[in-house]
Order: sequence, then structure tokens, then C-alpha cells
Amino acid sequence: MIQNVRVFGASGDLGSVITDHLLKKNYNLILTFNNKNFKNIKKKLLKKKKFKNVFFQKCNLENENSIKSAIKFTKKKIGTPDLIINTCGLFQYDVLKNFNYKDATKIFKVNALSTLAINKEIYKLKVKKIIKVITIGSSSALNGFKDTYTYCGSKHALLGIIKSLNQSLHSKKILNFCINVGSLKNTMGKKIRSKDYKNFIDQEEIIKAINYLIDVKLPGIAEEIYIKRFFHEKN
Repeated sequence: MIQNVRVFGASGDLGSVITDHLLKKNYNLILTFNNKNFKNIKKKLLKKKKFKNVFFQKCNLENENSIKSAIKFTKKKIGTPDLIINTCGLFQYDVLKNFNYKDATKIFKVNALSTLAINKEIYKLKVKKIIKVITIGSSSALNGFKDTYTYCGSKHALLGIIKSLNQSLHSKKILNFCINVGSLKNTMGKKIRSKDYKNFIDQEEIIKAINYLIDVKLPGIAEEIYIKRFFHEKN
């Protein structure tokens, strides 16, 4: 039974939708931001109602020590997490002649390596109950799109990491899931040049996948869910 939940990237477009959904549940929640407007976002979330079992923390997924601190904070405030949701992701277009190693490294840290660091800290807790880690991936983990080398590469890496983690950690009852999704109707989606925004996927569709993964029980495991973008052209 899910009781203690941590959300990384709670202030992002998708993170906000997921957070709104989770606030309606009777969960103990840790909401994580890496945003200059941290205090304003916190105030906005709590404007309508005061939640006794909701806590807030800043965390930078580029920094391993920040991730370590986040998991310790979770254990201290709400106990060992039952569910961790990582919605964070960085997107950019790459023109090969302008490739920047520093920018690429940052994207790989946030989009892929942060999942390894989060699992490392969970592993240290040495708990016996099942802990589920849901990470939002991308259809770019399954394809290669023009001029998005770094983003596609990081999402391919993420999916490989998650599959490898499950082989290593399933006996420790740490289960990793990846929701690979096509282009979403959000700020990141508006940056995509080659597709029609009106045909993008509503963010609320992710909630259905998360609810399924919350409920799924061993030995069944949906290691990867792919929400593909389909649409019908008008005649």
C-alpha cells in the first residue's frame, strides 16, 4: 500500500499536474523543486488548503550530494518512501557544429544519471518493503529525432539504466518503471518544431499510467509504458 511519496520536479509543467493529483490522495508527500521561485510556488500550492502531511525541499539533480540530502530528508520527515516519481527532464535542440560538451553533460546528469543516484540512496536504506521508482522518459528513448542528439541519447541511456537496475535490484524489492511518452501539451512540447502541437498528448494521460504502476503487484511488472502519439487526419 502506497503511503509515503516523493516527487522530484514538482514545480514543472508535468510535475504540477502530478502533484495536483497526489494532493487529493491521503499520502505523506515530499515535493521537490529546483526553482528560484521556490517560496512563491509553495505558497501557490498551499493557497486553497493547508496540508499537514506535505513537506517541501529544494533539490538539484545535477548534484549527487543534493540527491543524497533529498532522500535523507524524506526518511526524516515521512519515513521510508513507498513511491518516488521523477518528472525532471531537460530538452534542447543540438546543431552538431555548435555541440557543447558542458551543456550535454548537464542534460545527461538530469535526464539519466540522477536515476542512478536516487536508486543508490534508496539502496542504502536497506529496507524490506517494496519501493517503486517511476521516471518519466520519452519516445526519444525508442527513436532518434533530427537535431536532438543529446536529448535522445540521454533518454536512451535512461531506459537502459532502468532495465539494468531492475536486473540488479529486484531482489532488494526496489522496482524501477519508465513511462516513455510522445510529445506532450506543455512548455517543452511548444519547443518542438517538426510536429503539430494540437495533436500532442494531454498531460493528464500520464496520471492514468502512474495510477496503474501504483497498483501493479509482483510478479507482474510493467517495466516500461509507452504512451504513443496517434491522431487521425481529417479528410
